[in-house]
Amino acid sequence: MWPRLRQLLWRALALLSLALGLVGIVLPGLPTVPFVLLAAWCFGKAHPAWEARLLDHPTYGPPIRAWREQGAIPLRAKQIATLMMTCSGIMTALTL
Repeated sequence: MWPRLRQLLWRALALLSLALGLVGIVLPGLPTVPFVLLAAWCFGKAHPAWEARLLDHPTYGPPIRAWREQGAIPLRAKQIATLMMTCSGIMTALTL
């Protein structure tokens, strides 16, 4: 009973994290990579096949593998995140 419940909770957290990561693609200010990294970690605990799909994904796979191998997010991803958060801050300031 408990192992099955734990697996379902890990899967739910993984799906929620992946959904937030996907929403972060179109919403400036909401980071994508940390949520996708969290989803990969949760899938590794609950659903290895989905973890493999994330690792093999052409867009999301390289940052996840870089994080696991080097413990770092690529510079390009950091630059894009900084640009998007800056744009989000400017848009917020202009609309207030």
